[in-house]
Amino acid sequence: MNFKTLLLLSGTSLLLLSTSAVFPSFNTTALAETKYYSTKFAQSKEYEQLNLTNAQKAKIKEIRESSRQQMKAIFTPEQQEQLRTAKKEHKRPNLNLTEEQQTQLRAIRKSTRSQIQAVLTPEQQQKLHQLRHKHSKNE
Repeated sequence: MNFKTLLLLSGTSLLLLSTSAVFPSFNTTALAETKYYSTKFAQSKEYEQLNLTNAQKAKIKEIRESSRQQMKAIFTPEQQEQLRTAKKEHKRPNLNLTEEQQTQLRAIRKSTRSQIQAVLTPEQQQKLHQLRHKHSKNE
Protein backbone atom coordinates (compact mmCIF):
# COMPACT_ATOMS: atom_id res chain seq x y z
CA MET A 1 0.00 0.00 0.00
CA ASN A 2 1.56 3.29 -1.00
CA PHE A 3 1.70 6.39 1.17
CA LYS A 4 -1.00 8.26 -0.77
CA THR A 5 -3.46 5.38 -0.33
CA LEU A 6 -2.62 5.11 3.36
CA LEU A 7 -3.13 8.84 3.81
CA LEU A 8 -6.46 8.70 1.97
CA LEU A 9 -7.62 5.75 4.10
CA SER A 10 -6.69 7.41 7.36
CA GLY A 11 -8.31 10.70 6.30
CA THR A 12 -11.51 9.10 5.17
CA SER A 13 -11.58 6.98 8.32
CA LEU A 14 -11.52 10.11 10.41
CA LEU A 15 -14.13 11.73 8.25
CA LEU A 16 -16.33 8.70 8.68
CA LEU A 17 -15.83 8.69 12.42
CA SER A 18 -16.58 12.39 12.55
CA THR A 19 -19.91 12.04 10.79
CA SER A 20 -22.61 10.78 13.09
CA ALA A 21 -25.30 11.10 10.42
CA VAL A 22 -23.65 8.31 8.46
CA PHE A 23 -22.01 6.48 11.35
CA PRO A 24 -24.41 6.98 14.28
CA SER A 25 -22.65 4.97 16.94
CA PHE A 26 -19.09 3.83 17.42
CA ASN A 27 -19.08 0.62 19.38
CA THR A 28 -17.14 -2.63 19.54
CA THR A 29 -18.81 -4.10 16.47
CA ALA A 30 -19.17 -0.95 14.38
CA LEU A 31 -15.80 -1.42 12.72
CA ALA A 32 -16.76 -4.96 11.80
CA GLU A 33 -19.71 -3.91 9.67
CA THR A 34 -19.39 -3.82 5.91
CA LYS A 35 -21.09 -0.42 5.95
CA TYR A 36 -17.91 1.01 7.52
CA TYR A 37 -15.83 0.36 4.43
CA SER A 38 -18.43 1.25 1.80
CA THR A 39 -19.36 4.49 3.57
CA LYS A 40 -15.71 5.51 3.87
CA PHE A 41 -15.38 5.50 0.09
CA ALA A 42 -18.67 7.34 -0.42
CA GLN A 43 -17.63 10.04 2.05
CA SER A 44 -14.48 10.87 0.12
CA LYS A 45 -16.54 11.10 -3.08
CA GLU A 46 -18.99 13.42 -1.33
CA TYR A 47 -16.22 15.83 -0.37
CA GLU A 48 -14.87 15.79 -3.92
CA GLN A 49 -18.24 17.15 -5.09
CA LEU A 50 -18.07 20.20 -2.79
CA ASN A 51 -15.44 22.02 -4.86
CA LEU A 52 -13.32 22.79 -1.83
CA THR A 53 -10.70 25.51 -2.12
CA ASN A 54 -7.07 24.63 -1.48
CA ALA A 55 -7.30 26.48 1.84
CA GLN A 56 -10.35 24.43 2.86
CA LYS A 57 -8.64 21.19 1.86
CA ALA A 58 -5.57 22.12 3.89
CA LYS A 59 -7.64 23.03 6.95
CA ILE A 60 -9.71 19.83 6.75
CA LYS A 61 -6.52 17.80 6.38
CA GLU A 62 -5.16 19.51 9.50
CA ILE A 63 -8.38 18.80 11.44
CA ARG A 64 -8.35 15.14 10.35
CA GLU A 65 -4.70 14.69 11.30
CA SER A 66 -5.32 16.21 14.73
CA SER A 67 -8.32 13.95 15.24
CA ARG A 68 -6.38 10.91 14.08
CA GLN A 69 -3.67 11.64 16.63
CA GLN A 70 -6.25 12.11 19.39
CA MET A 71 -7.94 8.83 18.49
CA LYS A 72 -4.66 6.98 18.25
CA ALA A 73 -3.89 8.05 21.82
CA ILE A 74 -7.13 6.44 23.00
CA PHE A 75 -6.37 3.00 21.58
CA THR A 76 -4.24 0.56 23.53
CA PRO A 77 -1.08 -0.73 21.85
CA GLU A 78 -2.90 -4.01 21.19
CA GLN A 79 -5.82 -2.21 19.53
CA GLN A 80 -3.42 -0.14 17.42
CA GLU A 81 -1.72 -3.35 16.28
CA GLN A 82 -5.13 -4.88 15.47
CA LEU A 83 -5.92 -1.82 13.32
CA ARG A 84 -2.58 -2.00 11.51
CA THR A 85 -2.97 -5.72 10.86
CA ALA A 86 -6.56 -5.36 9.71
CA LYS A 87 -5.61 -2.59 7.26
CA LYS A 88 -2.77 -4.67 5.82
CA GLU A 89 -5.03 -7.69 5.42
CA HIS A 90 -8.07 -5.66 4.31
CA LYS A 91 -10.08 -7.13 7.17
CA ARG A 92 -12.49 -5.62 9.67
CA PRO A 93 -11.09 -5.37 13.19
CA ASN A 94 -13.08 -5.90 16.35
CA LEU A 95 -11.36 -3.65 18.86
CA ASN A 96 -13.45 -4.50 21.94
CA LEU A 97 -13.58 -0.85 22.96
CA THR A 98 -14.31 0.01 26.55
CA GLU A 99 -17.21 2.27 27.43
CA GLU A 100 -14.71 5.04 28.24
CA GLN A 101 -13.00 4.66 24.86
CA GLN A 102 -16.34 4.81 23.09
CA THR A 103 -17.24 8.00 24.95
CA GLN A 104 -13.89 9.61 24.13
CA LEU A 105 -14.15 8.66 20.46
CA ARG A 106 -17.67 10.06 20.23
CA ALA A 107 -16.44 13.36 21.68
CA ILE A 108 -13.58 13.54 19.16
CA ARG A 109 -15.94 12.64 16.31
CA LYS A 110 -18.39 15.36 17.37
CA SER A 111 -15.62 17.94 17.67
CA THR A 112 -14.15 16.96 14.30
CA ARG A 113 -17.52 17.22 12.62
CA SER A 114 -18.10 20.69 14.08
CA GLN A 115 -14.65 21.87 13.03
CA ILE A 116 -15.08 20.60 9.47
CA GLN A 117 -18.55 22.14 9.22
CA ALA A 118 -17.04 25.48 10.26
CA VAL A 119 -14.61 25.30 7.33
CA LEU A 120 -17.40 24.86 4.77
CA THR A 121 -19.48 27.65 3.29
CA PRO A 122 -23.25 27.52 3.91
CA GLU A 123 -23.71 26.33 0.32
CA GLN A 124 -21.17 23.55 0.78
CA GLN A 125 -22.79 22.54 4.07
CA GLN A 126 -26.16 22.28 2.36
CA LYS A 127 -24.71 20.32 -0.57
CA LEU A 128 -22.99 17.91 1.84
CA HIS A 129 -26.23 17.42 3.73
CA GLN A 130 -28.03 16.62 0.47
CA LEU A 131 -25.31 14.19 -0.61
CA ARG A 132 -25.40 12.39 2.73
CA HIS A 133 -29.17 12.22 2.69
CA LYS A 134 -29.07 10.79 -0.82
CA HIS A 135 -26.38 8.30 0.18
CA SER A 136 -28.23 7.12 3.29
CA LYS A 137 -31.37 6.49 1.21
CA ASN A 138 -29.36 4.28 -1.14
CA GLU A 139 -28.17 1.96 1.64
